[in-house]
Amino acid sequence: MLDVRDVSFAYGSTPVLDGVSFGLVPGELCALFGPNGTGKSTLFKCILGHLARRGDVSIAGQDTARLGTSRLARLVAYVPQEHRPPFPYLVREMVLMGRTPHLGGVFGPSRQDEEAAEVAMERIGVADLADRSYTTLSGGQRQLVLLARALAQDTPLLLLDEPTASLDFGNQLLLWQTVRSLTAEGRTALICTHDPNHVVWFCDRALVLGREGRLIEDGPVRAVVRDDLVRTLYGPVSEVVGYGEDTVVRPLARASSSGVDPSSARASAGHALGAE
Repeated sequence: MLDVRDVSFAYGSTPVLDGVSFGLVPGELCALFGPNGTGKSTLFKCILGHLARRGDVSIAGQDTARLGTSRLARLVAYVPQEHRPPFPYLVREMVLMGRTPHLGGVFGPSRQDEEAAEVAMERIGVADLADRSYTTLSGGQRQLVLLARALAQDTPLLLLDEPTASLDFGNQLLLWQTVRSLTAEGRTALICTHDPNHVVWFCDRALVLGREGRLIEDGPVRAVVRDDLVRTLYGPVSEVVGYGEDTVVRPLARASSSGVDPSSARASAGHALGAE
């Protein structure tokens, strides 16, 4: 479904991504994680063609460099970290925008497009906000509306960049469970996240970006989210433990009793990965 081959990118003389390669198959839910500054959001922008990268990207067997905007929008939907439109569109109008790639002419959205938007709002749980102005919503509510818009877009590939950052705990789980159900229906999803617990609870696979934007891990989540890796990424502040049939990443008992100095832990993680 998604094939990324030897993708590299630099901001001026500063390298951000270096030879990143991986492929995702239909129905796969894959996490992209790692510390701040390792190029996760930049990778998303390279996949979407927003940045002029080196290397090749194809979606559903089609080279994205040869696709127009409309065709690409039929293949991949993107949920950014944050979005603030300059005009106070209603929520239903925001979600209906996801149907833009499917519009057949100058007559505007069809009844089918409107129904797709309604179904998306119901599924994400924002139907009660349909007549609210998007600009008056909380950050978490806006994020759910953006997910509904992506769902209405009806693409085989979803890219979600830290979609739970503004959500309360219940809506975080709702979002992950919704994406999990979408991949069970055959869609493919790549999600950037900072929470390793979400990775092990919901994802099939994990990609880890480390030093200078190199892919340092790629595999099933239980093989990737290990105690040694988490300590390398974030410093000696947590541990990976088994809890029944589950895996949990938990903080060390107490910083004071374990002798962990948070500032030195951050410095250790940054040194190990070359994080900026």
